[in-house]
Amino acid sequence: MAPKDEKLKEPKEDHKLKKAAVAAAAAGALIWGFSRYFSSSSNDEGEDEEEKPEMMRAPGRPNEYIRRDDFANNPQQYFSKLHKEEREKKPHN
Repeated sequence: MAPKDEKLKEPKEDHKLKKAAVAAAAAGALIWGFSRYFSSSSNDEGEDEEEKPEMMRAPGRPNEYIRRDDFANNPQQYFSKLHKEEREKKPHN
């Protein structure tokens, strides 16, 4: 009867190992989820690092950069100012 007893023990041990593996995977996923949640929420609030404004190349001005949101909010004002500065630079005949 010894072989029957060994066969009965193996599935129970196998089952325990599977349960432990599933529990470890679930705990790892839970820890990973919490770390992702808390790391992203602290960056959204700007606690860890300051947000740098998004920049773009200035249209009509080589080698200059401007804030993208300033341009996007009022591009007409940007171009009006650009054309005004160009007219002022031209010599009057």
